[in-house]
Parts: sequence; structure tokens; C-alpha cells
Amino acid sequence: MDFLLVKWSSDHQSDDFLLVTLLTEEIPTVEKRKYLAYKIFKNWKCSFCKQCDETFDHMWTCESCASELDNIIQETKEFFEGACNSLLINADKDPIIDDKLVNKMTFWDRTYSEMKITFIDLIKGIISCELSAYTSLIFENQNLQEKFLVLLRNFIFEKVRVFGLIDV
Repeated sequence: MDFLLVKWSSDHQSDDFLLVTLLTEEIPTVEKRKYLAYKIFKNWKCSFCKQCDETFDHMWTCESCASELDNIIQETKEFFEGACNSLLINADKDPIIDDKLVNKMTFWDRTYSEMKITFIDLIKGIISCELSAYTSLIFENQNLQEKFLVLLRNFIFEKVRVFGLIDV
């Protein structure tokens, strides 16, 4: 399996902290807090649905906040199209990305899966082989590709912050 190493420079250490926090699934869920103060948190459930244990995966798949996450996915698709085309135009290339192409990509699913890359993996900062291959074909230039992937990652992180699930 090949991985594309995305380089970035960050003026904010909190971005690095957020990346590691998401990648290691260590956001402060109720289940994580039970380890620290079991007596306080033992009966607590998901802050959205109040029924399920609040694990990392449940935070993204909880049906009580599905519409918010669906909105983030839609905004990310729109950002994907706009940012790609903007970078292409700035590189004196034709803007070739449309919503039809964006929707063909298979990682927009908001479910959890151990078998395929989903939007939850994008939230973690994982760049799938599919995304890497698509952007490689789109930009035909590794610097533009890396620039786009950093922009995409930062956009998703910011949307997750605004959503209120991550407090960094």
C-alpha cells in the first residue's frame, strides 16, 4: 500500500495536536472520561442521542447529529470542487472538476467501516489511495496536489471544530 506524505507548515501547534488527536481517536468522549472519573461518568451516554455509549466512532455516526455531518460532507464536496478548480485556474489549466466527478468518489460515506475509507477517515486526516490517485490525475503536479490536500484537510478540521465535537 502506498501512502502520500502531505507536508504542511503550521503556525499553530493546536492543528498538529488536533491531527494526532483525531488520528489516534483520542477525543474526550464520555467513554474516555469514564477511565478518569468512573463514578461521575458511569451512567452518561452520548450527548446527542442520550442512548448509546459515546465512543469515537459513535460521535460521527450518531443519528441525532446525522444532518449536521451530512451538511459538513456537502460543504466539503463543494469546497473540493471550488478549491480544485481555483488551483487549476491559477496554474493556467482548465477547471475540470464538477459535482458529478466529486460524487463519484467513494469516501463520502459517513458510516464507520474497517473495510473501506469513509468520511470519518478523512476527519482523522487519512488520505485514501483513491483520493491520492484522483488528485494526482487532476493536478499532474505533486506540489499542487499536496497544496490541495492540505487545504482539504484544514477545511475538514475547521468544519469539525465548528461542529463542536472537537475543542482544541
